[in-house]
Amino acid sequence: MIFHSKEYLYNYTACRRNKIFLYAVFFAFILLTSNTNAVEDSLFKSKIDVVNTITDRVLSSNMINASYAALPLFTQAVMYKNHDVNYRDMRNEFLFNFDYEYDTYIQVLPLGLTYALKSFGFQSRSSWSELITANILTLGIGTGIVHTIKGNIKELRPDGSAYNSFPSGHTTLAFMCASILSKEYKEKYPYLSILGYTTAAVTGLSRITNNRHWIQDIYAGAGIGILATEFSYHLTDIIFNEHHNEDFHTTMQDTKEMKPHFADFFLCYDYTHFNNPQRLNNGTEYSLHNGVSIGMESAYFFTPNIGLHVKSKITSFEVENQNIWWPEDSIFYIHTLELGPMVSYPILNRVLLGFRIGTGITHIHNDQLQDDVPIVEQTKFTYSFGPSVTLWMDEHAFCRFFADYYYTKLKFEDVVHNFPYVSIGMSVALHF
Repeated sequence: MIFHSKEYLYNYTACRRNKIFLYAVFFAFILLTSNTNAVEDSLFKSKIDVVNTITDRVLSSNMINASYAALPLFTQAVMYKNHDVNYRDMRNEFLFNFDYEYDTYIQVLPLGLTYALKSFGFQSRSSWSELITANILTLGIGTGIVHTIKGNIKELRPDGSAYNSFPSGHTTLAFMCASILSKEYKEKYPYLSILGYTTAAVTGLSRITNNRHWIQDIYAGAGIGILATEFSYHLTDIIFNEHHNEDFHTTMQDTKEMKPHFADFFLCYDYTHFNNPQRLNNGTEYSLHNGVSIGMESAYFFTPNIGLHVKSKITSFEVENQNIWWPEDSIFYIHTLELGPMVSYPILNRVLLGFRIGTGITHIHNDQLQDDVPIVEQTKFTYSFGPSVTLWMDEHAFCRFFADYYYTKLKFEDVVHNFPYVSIGMSVALHF
């Protein structure tokens, strides 16, 4: 039994209360930046043309794109704040001895690359004066927000070293640097944008594997970094009286002709009926609580509508032993690897409805559960299917929402159980 001091309980309560207020402010800001006069000149068009015009204009401006990119990040920070221990347990299970400091250095690599390319004469979006001004504003706004939040939230780090975990400063800086690289060179060198954001994502994940941050710290830091950069560039354009036409406009025909290849890193909730008590031969009763997953998925489309996808994920369910009254629950891990066909069809301009079918294997390690809830190592066949909705936010970015039904079989003792569960999640995906 763990007893916490009054100071810890006070800080914990204040942290949760301040987070709720902070998330409300984030969502309000995003909604305010999403206002647009999208219905002008559309009265003489058909109803579907009106909807497509609105969809394109709502998603086209720079600040709107930043809002839609940051919205899934802030949303997932909210969704997974009550499951941060599950992800920390995953880290402890598979990467317990991970302790490297490279994240301190790679976080600024995209910014260094930006200045190196400009020094060698590669044409960028901004002049030197605009670039320096925008970068100073970005770093000032972003770090100011982070340190203000850290001082008020006072979240304890997972390693217990300090009360300044939320949000992640390293991740915020990494995504600011990646966003700066993207703003300057994505038009002429789009894959530099992908490289920058990949480096930022590795920085954030490394903060988790180094046991320095919770999963919610990373998502919030990424969202702050993107919004701070977009807002700073907007201010810089006003200061220098410049207008950079970066709006990403598409037509319904563009959406129909696009091959929606993507690659993403995702988190999701997993719902199972095993939360009802199950009885073993020795009389022990146990149940599996709804869990969370972490994984990667990518898809390649042969035509604009038909493609092939591959998905790999680790799912953790909390196992509750009904015969023990103190909290000694275990975490039950399931590894899944699958592939299969995927279809995509545009229902509106920049909005695609998808459906996938996956088949593959599920692997479970031996001796994961408590001694009186035995399970043997096993590999089982699994299949899944489910719909998705994709928003085409930018030339190289999707926002994806998905819900998948999984079915496999698990063997506890000598009994084979049907084990269905549903995964619901979202991600910001790279479109290539």
